Amino acid sequence: MKTKIISHRGNLNGPDKANENSPYAIKEALIDGYDVEIDVRGFETPTLLKLGHDDVQYRFDLKKDLKKGEINRIWFHCKTIDAVDGFVRHQPKANFFYHVTDDCVLTSKGFVWYYPEKFTWSGEKAVMVLPELFWSRAHEDDKIQIVWDEEFVRNKDFFANAYYGICTDYPEKMKGLLA
Repeated sequence: MKTKIISHRGNLNGPDKANENSPYAIKEALIDGYDVEIDVRGFETPTLLKLGHDDVQYRFDLKKDLKKGEINRIWFHCKTIDAVDGFVRHQPKANFFYHVTDDCVLTSKGFVWYYPEKFTWSGEKAVMVLPELFWSRAHEDDKIQIVWDEEFVRNKDFFANAYYGICTDYPEKMKGLLA
């Protein structure tokens, strides 16, 4: 099993607060071949989503903003119960989930989505989330470079095949490390 790389909020090369969850970032990550996790706060219409981590920042139209089949590459992180209700009513075939600080949660498609630092089980249905947060605490200097060079690369064959997916703010770097 080859691990799928999932772009966290559309980020490609690290956290980008100004653009994360934006239609532009989502489309760029999809074009670059990544799945994308996005934060959904609710629905305006059956296909028009309200996106943003803490507040609504963007609108995203599933009909207008996605090409055929791309909805299957998006992991919809419901940030409110209204968003969950919207998916159940309007987009029940989408892959969506809701959690706050649970160690893990099952997505609507049966994947185990781990909270950062809680990935204790690997397997064909497991998704590791933001491993760079865990590893960066081990080293204070130049976090990602030091941590991924020492901790990740040493076990890259395991990570390249042990999980269904790895959701990261650094999908470009992850792609290079898993190659």
